[in-house]
Amino acid sequence: MRIDPILSIESRLESVYKSGYGCPGMLAQKRVQRKSGYKALWKDVEMLTDTECRTKKAADKPLKLSDGKGLYLEIRVNGSRLWRYRYKIDGRENLFAMGEYCQQSPGETEAEGKARRAGRRFTLAEARAERERCRALVKQNIHPAHTQRTEKLRRAIEAENTFKAIAETWIAENKAHWSDNYLRQIKQRFAADAYPRIGV
Repeated sequence: MRIDPILSIESRLESVYKSGYGCPGMLAQKRVQRKSGYKALWKDVEMLTDTECRTKKAADKPLKLSDGKGLYLEIRVNGSRLWRYRYKIDGRENLFAMGEYCQQSPGETEAEGKARRAGRRFTLAEARAERERCRALVKQNIHPAHTQRTEKLRRAIEAENTFKAIAETWIAENKAHWSDNYLRQIKQRFAADAYPRIGV
């Protein structure tokens, strides 16, 4: 069956007019506007506030509050507030459990803050900084979880190589040959004289 080319064009134009775009040229313009609109929407994603992180509650299922660029706060029914980072490597989507949401305690020292972050407890600002660190790793095709396990192993090895750890190992290996009084004296002398000067 031969299709009249003029009739075919008229049918397509009628379809375009019915869709509300006016003409093929306008249709293309509308598509560009819609596409750019989606891009603008991604850029203008409203970021979280600390008040939302603290006060939002989950009802009967976990609540996810997005902060953009893959970071979101998962609020569970039991009240837990957990940072999650969603990313892709080699086309596969992955989820990294960054840590727990917390507020910085008034008067927190630098050492206390460092220890808190090492325990994977982050404020909103710290979670955003951690997200940027993770994004940099992902750009190198490195999974953030892999570096976290490596860091834990490094800290464990360092802890085992401290003077106190070595001293306690030495005591444990030799205490079977010592009297209770001598063992007590050794522990007291290490605690009073060695640890404070050499460190733990």
